[in-house]
Amino acid sequence: MIRTLIRWSLILVVVGTTFFSWGVIDNSIAIALTEAEVLQILKPVPVFIILDQKGNPLVVEMTKNARVDGAFTDNTEEVFVAGAFISPTDAKQFVNRLQTDNSELAEQVTVVPVSLAELYQQEKSFREQKNLSFNFIPNEEILAYAKTLLPEENRQRFQEVPLFAAKDAKSRQYLIVSINSEQIVPFFFDNRQLEQMISKYQETNPEKNATFDIQVVSLAGVIRTLETETDSDEMLSISLVPLTESQQFIQNLRQQ
Repeated sequence: MIRTLIRWSLILVVVGTTFFSWGVIDNSIAIALTEAEVLQILKPVPVFIILDQKGNPLVVEMTKNARVDGAFTDNTEEVFVAGAFISPTDAKQFVNRLQTDNSELAEQVTVVPVSLAELYQQEKSFREQKNLSFNFIPNEEILAYAKTLLPEENRQRFQEVPLFAAKDAKSRQYLIVSINSEQIVPFFFDNRQLEQMISKYQETNPEKNATFDIQVVSLAGVIRTLETETDSDEMLSISLVPLTESQQFIQNLRQQ
């Protein structure tokens, strides 16, 4: 059973707030973090899973080639995959489709928000105990836009949850936000939120005549980078900014 987290410490990047300042930073994001530090970055992000009446995730049983010492073999094994939606709307639409395909089951499930940090921890134990993994499901519209920003040869195979960050077109430095004297590099799950931040920066800093390129990376790739890469001595604070609808979903839960 996955414990539902209702209390969140969401980092709400509100475009136009007077508490923000703007700038660019010349650092690499490839910094190895401790597990606790990785969890701190993932904690503010809600993802949405489908749970049954017992609190277990709805899963699909699949067959895949087994691994031995990291290499695939001809032997097969049964695995269970649960969907983890980035968008609460997409999760609800999945339940609505289930009403048509299996109305009895649909009446027994519910959409539940879970911290990405908790899911990150739970998946490790599930893989060891139950051979269960989570498939992160991107929003199709946002994924389609992300693909347009990738080299053509990479578009077809990119099926992961995209994240968007801004780099200065000339200096290739990341656009940062300062919150209470702390500098963060925001990575957005929605390109439109990033575009709003870029517009605000350009409005408040017209003398810099800055233009920015939007960088697309995958959520899984960022997590792997935080876990493994070590090519910078200075800690760079990365903030994953959830979808606006995800933030609203959590705020509505708080008011219930």
